[in-house]
Amino acid sequence: LLIFRCFTPTLWIVVWSTVVLVSLCYLALAQLIAACRPATTAMRHVKENPHHTYQQQERPQQDRTGLVGQIVGALLNAPTNGLHRTTAHQKLFVAFGLIWGLTITGAFQGSLVDVYTTPTSMKNLDTLAELDASGLKITVTAPALIVDVFGTERPGSTIGNLRQRIVIEHVPTRMSAYSVLAGTTAGLIRNQDFVRLSTKYLGDDGTARLHRLRECLRSYTLAYIYPRGSPLYRAANGHILHFLQHGLYVKWQRDAAHLLATNRALKIHARTIRSGRPEHGEQMTLRLDHLLLPFMLLGTGVTLGAGKERNYAVVKIYEPAPIRSVPCPDADAIHPTGRSLRARYARNVLIDIRLLELLSNDELSHEILSNLSQPLRPSPVGSV
Repeated sequence: LLIFRCFTPTLWIVVWSTVVLVSLCYLALAQLIAACRPATTAMRHVKENPHHTYQQQERPQQDRTGLVGQIVGALLNAPTNGLHRTTAHQKLFVAFGLIWGLTITGAFQGSLVDVYTTPTSMKNLDTLAELDASGLKITVTAPALIVDVFGTERPGSTIGNLRQRIVIEHVPTRMSAYSVLAGTTAGLIRNQDFVRLSTKYLGDDGTARLHRLRECLRSYTLAYIYPRGSPLYRAANGHILHFLQHGLYVKWQRDAAHLLATNRALKIHARTIRSGRPEHGEQMTLRLDHLLLPFMLLGTGVTLGAGKERNYAVVKIYEPAPIRSVPCPDADAIHPTGRSLRARYARNVLIDIRLLELLSNDELSHEILSNLSQPLRPSPVGSV
């Protein structure tokens, strides 16, 4: 299921919704082209009686599955067929869909490689036995802690094995902290210092980069005991009681917690401002704002493809109504306006040809022009 970690859930929903929406728009565009361009339809001869025949338009059946396959193939960078039979506006539509698909596919493949090649974090060590099995060195900055914490245990026991892997760090503490953060060594600190250090070293998501073992090596209880009958004993107890009753201890605890939380929030905010993306080698889940440009280009292509096709919605090739009865036996009969039927029909055809030349220059229009420019043949008696 690592494949679903490439994009956020919102981006996954937007991507597949875009594929469905663009497919419906492309199908509607193809139907609009077929409906608004009757010259591209086939003609069928219909015979009502032995003396009269006329031609009726027969629209070809469009393969909706093939049309959807063209645009979906372009969006998903899959092979498509039948693009040579489409119009220039459909090709423009598919071209912008191809640009969108290339961008989305490239981002998906790059993020997928990062998901599979980025190592996940190791299991946290919680016990001394797990620390012993890991084989990590233990960095100690004070040599006196070796005896105070590890005692004089011999190798063979867990604490004795850990004592053999102690490394005294003579360099500054900051360098030893970096080695601990990198996971190459372990460090020995006081338990009460962990809260402060956990807010000092944070990850990109604001989580602490340090982890402490649940099992402690050694615990000490320190107390300052006054001698019996000392006059300071009563005074010290009185001051401690006043501090406790007036809430100073509670206030100090709350102030310390607030200070640590504020320090953590400021560090996260400063890191977000300095860098809008994670550091090199770290994994990043792509969001919608990362891939906003291909969606804008796809919207531009849809707008251009649909906007240019409006010309076909308002222009229709003129076709004269069929005349059922003609008084003259030949095609050169005189119309009541004074012109012959051949001259009147040829004039309408020439006007339609000029309109068609101004509107489109694709291959299909040239084929129509070549067919219309052929000389008219005489029609049989009683038909046009």
